[in-house]
Amino acid sequence: MWPPVVGACLTLTRPAGDRSAMSSARPVAITTHTGEPIQPVRLYFRVRNKVAAETVFRGLACVFRDGERPGTWLWMYEDEATSADLQKRIDEIPSDFRPVVLSEMSFPQPRSMVMRFRSPERAVAAARFFAHRFGEAAVLKRVRILNRLVRVDEASRGLIALDSLLDRQVTRIDPEVYARQMQEALASAPRQEEKLPAIERQQAERFTLDVPEVEEFPVARDDEDGRFTHLGNTLRLRGLRAVYHWAGRAATLAEIVQDLVTRKAAGFSP
Repeated sequence: MWPPVVGACLTLTRPAGDRSAMSSARPVAITTHTGEPIQPVRLYFRVRNKVAAETVFRGLACVFRDGERPGTWLWMYEDEATSADLQKRIDEIPSDFRPVVLSEMSFPQPRSMVMRFRSPERAVAAARFFAHRFGEAAVLKRVRILNRLVRVDEASRGLIALDSLLDRQVTRIDPEVYARQMQEALASAPRQEEKLPAIERQQAERFTLDVPEVEEFPVARDDEDGRFTHLGNTLRLRGLRAVYHWAGRAATLAEIVQDLVTRKAAGFSP
């Protein structure tokens, strides 16, 4: 049975002081035992062969059945999973905090599987860890993320309550919408010299938009190679935005991307 919050440190708080911008005295968020700020994520898989997927689980020393919840599997930070690219290695985690559960996994329907995580980094690590093992038996299709960090009171209510934050006012993103908007902008500019200004206006409008609090979006086709570079960058940016907002800097995702590009061009580290 899991403790009230597995892999989380609940003694950390946000310091008082100037919250108008990032500073050298960075505010401290609640973190997992593997070192990432707590920001719930789910991965949704399309299952073509449930028996084969469960066979993968049974063949891994780092995956166990949850004895108290039939149909739930636990991905533990041990054995094969210690190769996961996380903030802390297993030997950097005190023995009192082990074993660490990285994910809980279940099959709500025979053709679907859900993996639940406390951080984007764990979700990306799982996508990379399981993709080549599942093969065509289970394919990652969609991602859902809470685009903010959680408060101490939210984390202390337990894992089920923490995960339920992902079910509130979900905004499902259709990537085709932006493509259609761009096509409409071009169509509204019949002369060639009008097309570039039309595109710039569309991009400027998009620059003012931000991500919703709970966002669900499809996995990019570029990630079909199993490396999940696009997914890693997408979740990393949302994690960075969550930290910015936690620190009191209310920047949109587009503004953060522009800031990173500017800093990189100037020779600064992101």
